[in-house]
Amino acid sequence: MSINNTGPQYLFEKSKKNKQAEGRDLNRKKLLFLFLAVFLLFLFFLYTRSSLSKIRYIEISGNRLVSSTEILRTGEVKEGDSRLFLSVSKLKKRLLQIPLIRNVNVKKTFAGLLRLEIEEYKPLYYVITDGVSMICEDKSVIGISSDRYHTLLNVPLVKDYEAEEISDLLMKLDKSVRDAIVSIRPCPLSYDEDVCCLEMNDGNHILVSRDKLDLANSYFDILPSLKSQNICLYYDKISHNAYTSACPWEKPEADASETKEEE
Repeated sequence: MSINNTGPQYLFEKSKKNKQAEGRDLNRKKLLFLFLAVFLLFLFFLYTRSSLSKIRYIEISGNRLVSSTEILRTGEVKEGDSRLFLSVSKLKKRLLQIPLIRNVNVKKTFAGLLRLEIEEYKPLYYVITDGVSMICEDKSVIGISSDRYHTLLNVPLVKDYEAEEISDLLMKLDKSVRDAIVSIRPCPLSYDEDVCCLEMNDGNHILVSRDKLDLANSYFDILPSLKSQNICLYYDKISHNAYTSACPWEKPEADASETKEEE
């Protein structure tokens, strides 16, 4: 007698066996997935505990006014911290709280290097009114607290001038000349009421018409020919010649010598 392989009972049994086989395959896949997940979590745990996930080096560049110590303290970051969980956006936000920092570029590398590229405001001069304010090349105004007075080294003090009167003119001076200026103030003379006096850090003074302030760019070229120190160097606004003579605040009978120089 032959077995009927197409009857309802046979088909039911076959379907049941197929479902059981599929269920066993699914269970094996779930078990394999669970094993892989646990294994990956274990590897991740080992990674977070290893030096590979830590900040091994911190490189700071572009900072001149703000110390690296202050940057690290304000940024709340140090070597050995987790590189993986470091929030670049939060670090940047903290660093931008430092008034003298204009922008920050933060880069993390897989080698454990954290690079902080600092862009500071560029000082042009400072003024003293109710407090001390630094005026920058982009005309930003930054209040300077007493603990930051050291940042004003090589930054000229401007007296009795409005910002719009002097800022653009100072930008025409070479930075090397600006760095050597201690202060700038009006010094009207009988023949030119618009003369300003530049007190230099070597003790000399430059007197030049304000609208010809860029003539002072030749100061370091003329300096070797000067025969004395603590002198006043005048620039003629018409001929552009430079010469030494008695300072306006000296007695009229003071000796005066002239050293003509063509620009």
